[in-house]
This record gives sequence, structure tokens and C-alpha cells, in this order.
Amino acid sequence: MTEELKQKYAEIAEYVKSFCTKLRCLPYNAEKLGLCCNNMMCQMAVQEAEMFGVKLELPEGETFIKGSECSVPPHIRRLCSVHACDRLQLFAPEFMEKYLKLRSEICELEVLDDQET
Repeated sequence: MTEELKQKYAEIAEYVKSFCTKLRCLPYNAEKLGLCCNNMMCQMAVQEAEMFGVKLELPEGETFIKGSECSVPPHIRRLCSVHACDRLQLFAPEFMEKYLKLRSEICELEVLDDQET
């Protein structure tokens, strides 16, 4: 995976998180991230990480959330990084334009990355 693609995943993850905070899904100084951050999503991240040869250990019923941050880099937890729940899509219309642009850029970079490997 290219550095540009890794950075783009970090950018979209931070962008989504900023709107989650605005909608109060992610309270300032929260001890736990919002509703979408749960054990099921973390289990999916474990499976995704295996595709990159990364072994993640997740204790039963736990998450990768440490304080108000995820301990797994955005490019390893790709599905989480780009996840935009219905609440974001419905209550933050200004969110979607930039979000879709970032998703498109990620898709283009993914295609280029696949062609190189």
C-alpha cells in the first residue's frame, strides 16, 4: 500500500470523526468512541488486517478503542475508516460532498495500488 493511500485513509478517518464529534456521537474527551465503534466492527478490522499480514489480538467482547482513539491505523481498518452511518448522511448534508470526493480518491488509489502489485 502506498504512502499516499495510507494518508488518504487517515484523512477520511479524521474527517468522519470530526463530524461524529459535531453530531455528539463522539463527545469531546470521550472515554469511548461513538455508537459505530463496537466489537463487531473491531472483529472486521481483525479480518482486514490479516489481508495485510498484520495479526491483531482482540480480547473477547473488547474493542481497539483506547481513550477516544482507535489503536489500529486507519489504512488497516479500512471499513471503519470510511464508515459513514445514516445519522451522518441524514443530519450533516454538508458532510457528503467532501466525503464522496475522498472516497473517490481512495478508490482511484486502490486501483492504482492493485495494478502495481
